[in-house]
Amino acid sequence: MSSSLIGRRLGKYEIIELIGQGGMATVYKGYQPDIDRFVAVKVLPPHPGQDRMFIERFRLEARTIAQLQHPHILPMHDYGGDADVLYLVMAYVNGGSLKDRIERGPLPLHDAETILRQIASALDYAHRRGVIHRDIKPDNILLDEEGHALLADFGIVKIMEGESTSGLTATGGVLGTPAYMAPEQSQGMSTGPQADIYSLGVIVYEMITGRQPYQADTPMQVMLKHITDPVPSPLEVSAGLPSALEPVMLRVLAKHPEDRYGSATEFAQEFLRAIHRDSSSFTLKESLPTKESVPTTPPQRTPTPESAMPVMIQNPSASGTGPQTAAVASGTNPLLLLGGFAIIALLAVIIVLLVVNGNPRTAGIAAIPTATAVPATLTATLEPTAVIAAGPTVPAIKSFGRLSYTTTNQLGDTINLQVNGLAQPSSTVEYAVWLKNTGDDSVLPIGVLSLDGLGNGVHSFVDDEGRALPTLFNAVLITAESEVGDAPSGKVVYSGSTPDRVRAALSEIFVASDQGFSGGSLFGGALAEAELSIIHTSFDHGTHDTFGLHNRTEHTMNILMNTEIDYDGNGLAENPGYKLGLRYFLDGIEARLNFDYSLPGMRPDLRSDVDRVEACIRNTRQRLDEMYALETGWAKITEDVTEAFAESEIRKSEGMIKDLIEGVDRNSNNQVEGFFGECGLRQIPTYGLLVGSLTIVEGDLTA
Repeated sequence: MSSSLIGRRLGKYEIIELIGQGGMATVYKGYQPDIDRFVAVKVLPPHPGQDRMFIERFRLEARTIAQLQHPHILPMHDYGGDADVLYLVMAYVNGGSLKDRIERGPLPLHDAETILRQIASALDYAHRRGVIHRDIKPDNILLDEEGHALLADFGIVKIMEGESTSGLTATGGVLGTPAYMAPEQSQGMSTGPQADIYSLGVIVYEMITGRQPYQADTPMQVMLKHITDPVPSPLEVSAGLPSALEPVMLRVLAKHPEDRYGSATEFAQEFLRAIHRDSSSFTLKESLPTKESVPTTPPQRTPTPESAMPVMIQNPSASGTGPQTAAVASGTNPLLLLGGFAIIALLAVIIVLLVVNGNPRTAGIAAIPTATAVPATLTATLEPTAVIAAGPTVPAIKSFGRLSYTTTNQLGDTINLQVNGLAQPSSTVEYAVWLKNTGDDSVLPIGVLSLDGLGNGVHSFVDDEGRALPTLFNAVLITAESEVGDAPSGKVVYSGSTPDRVRAALSEIFVASDQGFSGGSLFGGALAEAELSIIHTSFDHGTHDTFGLHNRTEHTMNILMNTEIDYDGNGLAENPGYKLGLRYFLDGIEARLNFDYSLPGMRPDLRSDVDRVEACIRNTRQRLDEMYALETGWAKITEDVTEAFAESEIRKSEGMIKDLIEGVDRNSNNQVEGFFGECGLRQIPTYGLLVGSLTIVEGDLTA
């Protein structure tokens, strides 16, 4: 399918431009004029069997995808056919893909954990509904403007394979992307949820190391490595990773499906515990895949009587490390198709291993009967009673959604509640939502929560008084009410809560604090000092004499650093600021966010939200240090400055204070994100509100 569809109309959608093209579909940016919105139109390539049965299968699968309503699954708006063109209409997301983010280098662990947690939730939701993705890869994980991950392309592989839960049949091959395919998927075996979990593990490996675990010159060689080669240690690929991550990654990338995690969420929880070193007590023996999970010979299956088709590789000349899409005949083992190539390749590996005295790192390769399945870096610690240092046991708690805070008119005056999989209320009651302060038991009615047939719902609320809601309430209740009044009276069916110390910290940071300027908030004081310094940073921009330059430095740096230094030599050490300094307020904010995450009631992902705020604080400190070095360097200048100096050096200082306050969009994606090097002072409220977010669980956490 080429860009010839541009300018054409498919149904009610005008095709505007080509977004991307792959082996399974071509994606266009479309426009829906009746409701004035942009959409993504995914067009399937012409199919040789595009007869009535194929079209019916397409419709059945499209309806299945449309029922996947989850906060981290890309919504599907519509589907249809126009002459020989079948298409799906999805939400248009312009924040790029996870692939784009990985190409900039490995992700910080807390960012990788956040994306993993979101996609794991989406996968488990789909798996519970009998839908397997089968092409999990960074290209299919989109990031919206707020950095939230959205899993895309659900069902495309299933449609192309010709499988259907309706009993309709068709011939075809197993589709996927070699770099991310599970061993059983590469061999054309039946795939289940564990295949998606394996692919997710490959993505996480790539997020934290910057590279895929298996690389080769051709896609088929990559597939063979997934089947036969041991998992390369992520600790050897990327120095500095927590040692507790090794058994987690080995288990999720186990060769046999039954040796992997039972769910994507279980994998995400173990990953979180590993990076925070608070995992429950478990031995390496229990966490590592068993010896049988790295087979001495590739797993086999009984060939089906269906006719074998030759292996098809999309873009066969491309590097095996890229996201090529492979289609393998469903009745054929690719090892047989490789024939002499596979045998020669394996013999070559064996010869190399014999030469180097059998390095145990490669011990899982086929035809080495005495090999060990465990990487060499772990053999020294594999004692029967070896236990990784651990904190208290963290039980797995099923999440039913999330409540987060944003800003409409005033900071934190808006809540956004998203729930999924809730039990339907009986016909005599309805679900009511309340915010609660567990300290004084005060409540705020939010409204009635409506659910669709799958138990999913979205509810928004804007406070009429413009209050910062996460500084007033630390819990949410969802109650079953026969009649909704001013206070909850029915049973609490679902809830979310965080310790009151989190609410109190946000209150001091964004509303009022004894350590704020005149009792104001800590953030307000930081912003006031920074904005006052802007006035003096820009003061006398056109000056060409040393006195004016030194006077400008004196005012600017004394305000920001809360010093009283006579830079201009007039005998007066002037500080026209609030006499507290920017560092004072940054220290205060950071101190309030220094939580003990092991305490009861702390949600597991709170650390990652706090990390974003701390990234903004670190960026602000660094820019302040750079500005201080530049400005105070001018104090040594004794001759009058030139116009060129004023235009370059003074402008540089003005840019620094602007970046300090506003942040920097370093990756040019039209948003300043909560990463090191990007966000600044102005983004602290944006990510600070996330600290007050609440995870929805079953029952009453506040009881």
